[in-house]
Amino acid sequence: MTNLLANVEKEKGGLKDLMKGLKLNLPTEEEMAKMAREHYENNRLNPNNFSFWFNPMSNALKAEFKVPKSLVMEYPFELREKIRQDRHAITPEIVKELEQFVFQNEEVKALNKQTQHFFIKTGVFSNKFDFDGSCNLQDWGNLFEQIYSLEYMAMTYSANHTNELVIREFIADVENRKTIYNGMPLRTEFRVFYDFDEGKVLGVANYWHPEEMIKALTPYSVRSIFAEITDIEEQRKLKKQLMAKLNNYDKQSFEEYFAYLDTKDFIVQEYDAMKAIVASKVAKAFKEKKCPLKGQWSIDIMKNGNDFYFIDAAIMSQSALVNRMEAVEK
Repeated sequence: MTNLLANVEKEKGGLKDLMKGLKLNLPTEEEMAKMAREHYENNRLNPNNFSFWFNPMSNALKAEFKVPKSLVMEYPFELREKIRQDRHAITPEIVKELEQFVFQNEEVKALNKQTQHFFIKTGVFSNKFDFDGSCNLQDWGNLFEQIYSLEYMAMTYSANHTNELVIREFIADVENRKTIYNGMPLRTEFRVFYDFDEGKVLGVANYWHPEEMIKALTPYSVRSIFAEITDIEEQRKLKKQLMAKLNNYDKQSFEEYFAYLDTKDFIVQEYDAMKAIVASKVAKAFKEKKCPLKGQWSIDIMKNGNDFYFIDAAIMSQSALVNRMEAVEK
């Protein structure tokens, strides 16, 4: 025991000596400011920015799909830095500055005359996982809080490589679909993969692919149990037994999990019936009107009633669901 204690003390002493020799080279304020400015300028070059792909794609795709009215604004450098501070550092003056930046924009004024319900996102991120708390803007009075939520979660997901704020016409759900992610309707969506260099559709994926969604939505508290109990009705019985013991977060997780299961078969049926048609319309649109973009991209098309909307895009190599891509019939 004596030898053991002596060895422990010897190791502690060695660690102290090592720590004394360490020198932290923290950046100076000037260096931090320079890095922030460089980050801002580099963000402008991000091809996933809404401003980079939206007009070139929508100019072609609007011949085959509806496109929600959309506008994009670039934050001034100083304002961008202010709204990305810790929450306790946000002052009423910063909130007012952001509101003035938005409300004084002529495009915002014009859009506000057409609708009072908006979908907001950064240039590359919408935080759909908190739909009503981030991207679904129904009251201008909530503008700052929802933008702050977007920016905070974007940094959490390392999706903050943009200086843009996007404000779009909200596409109201006409089918009264069930919702997940705190209010997001489960509308059938198609992710079409397109190669602009080759001028062809590479494939398509179900945006709400069952295997991906069940894995993502299964409540953490019962993942091991549900892995063994796969019968949905048995899972529902277990839910009833557990509900009284769950916190609000877990209760919401259960509700969203079963909301997806209740909608899954209908989504799969619609997707299978229409995927070839949607893909062919994308191909037709880009064949008839040349798009200047290069490389391979994912293009998201959403069904809403009898209408189909072009809603999003991203570089294919940085997109989810490439592993779920399937060929479509020509």
